[in-house]
Amino acid sequence: MNRTRRPRAWLDVRLIVALLASMVLASMAPPARAQVETGESGLQPGDPPVANEPGQSLLIMNDGRRFQGRIKSKDRFELVLEIAGIDTRFKVADILEIVALKTFDEHYAELKNAIAREDWERRYQFCQWIHKRRRLELAARELEELLDDNPRLEDARELLRIVNAEIELQARQEEAEAERQTGPEESAAAPQGEGPRLTPTMLLTDEDVNLMRVYETDLKNPPRLLVRRSTIERLLSEHATSELLPTTPEGRKAYFRRDPVDILADIFTLQARDLYGEVQVLSEPLSLNKFRLNVHRVWLMNSCATNQCHGGVGAGRFFLFNKRANTANTVYTNLLIIERTEYRGEPMLNYDRPERSPLLQLGLPRDRSIFPHPEMDGWTPAFRDQSDPRFTRTVEWMRSMYMPRPAYPIRFEPPFVVFNLGGEAAARGPQAEEVPGGGDAPPPPAQPER
Repeated sequence: MNRTRRPRAWLDVRLIVALLASMVLASMAPPARAQVETGESGLQPGDPPVANEPGQSLLIMNDGRRFQGRIKSKDRFELVLEIAGIDTRFKVADILEIVALKTFDEHYAELKNAIAREDWERRYQFCQWIHKRRRLELAARELEELLDDNPRLEDARELLRIVNAEIELQARQEEAEAERQTGPEESAAAPQGEGPRLTPTMLLTDEDVNLMRVYETDLKNPPRLLVRRSTIERLLSEHATSELLPTTPEGRKAYFRRDPVDILADIFTLQARDLYGEVQVLSEPLSLNKFRLNVHRVWLMNSCATNQCHGGVGAGRFFLFNKRANTANTVYTNLLIIERTEYRGEPMLNYDRPERSPLLQLGLPRDRSIFPHPEMDGWTPAFRDQSDPRFTRTVEWMRSMYMPRPAYPIRFEPPFVVFNLGGEAAARGPQAEEVPGGGDAPPPPAQPER
């Protein structure tokens, strides 16, 4: 009897031991939630959250909720987490796990070092991760490098197209933000006895605005730039014999990864004028920003460009736009008008001696000006004297502009307003004309270091 039962009893013991072992191993395995949180590649849909600022942590609660913030204090029973500036208290018994978070830059450096150069799939996922974090310019640079190493990745090429479009859209939205903050346009009626109010409406295009930004870019203190791959390909192809550009396949590959500022410097040096407009200037050069903030916004719109002065039917030969005054198209159009206008044979802006510029002198009291403003009812000086902060800031802006001054290759004629024999105001808008001097537009003059 015992002999017949013994094998079965031995088998039961082995099953029990195996079951206990599996239970022990299961208890030692990390929770499934933690595995998702710290995935091996960091590029999966459950990639680790990124700290908004250094020193943040993630609390994973027993019920699955998650809270991100900075730990202010912690003892055996309670943890205080600062979330968006508010201290929130949690019971330690309710916390499953505390994960110390890393910043985006820390994650970026670790992931980039961990991916092999020939691992196209993970490099593409890396670019997707950067894009999801809305680091658009960095995503574009990584995608450019990926396509440089493997041009056959169509998914990467399509993502690069999307990223570049989003970069341009973001830049336009930033410029339009000022316009949204302004009120609706004025629609004042013409004064009694005058004809219908007619004023020019044609402004510079977005392409013209970008081209002016290219010409005013200071390579020592550059704005944000974007040079597309197609532009670099044209540069390398059309100037292949230049000693400035690489000729070996390895050198040309590396050139695609160069800083956009260095590429623009080469474009300037080679006077590749047909490529100037292809360089996208995503933020405003410092000199043009000074004109916008210290001149256009502070006194030009309030003193010169009002409807009763050079922004209305009485503007005469010096008309300035005052609608949507904060948009880049209006600001840059008015700057170009001022640069291409003369007063008594003198350019309105004297960059050699800014204090003597007619634009500034006409804003001084008549007894203190070398170009006194004509007698007009209601006219008041824009400046108290040459020590007026608005006057000195305007001089400072002029001295910050690119020197010697380039001639923008933009076909634009300053608008003006005249009255016909019937007493009606007739608007003369910008008309197409040849660039002053004729021929090709000159390149921006070389920087001293070039």
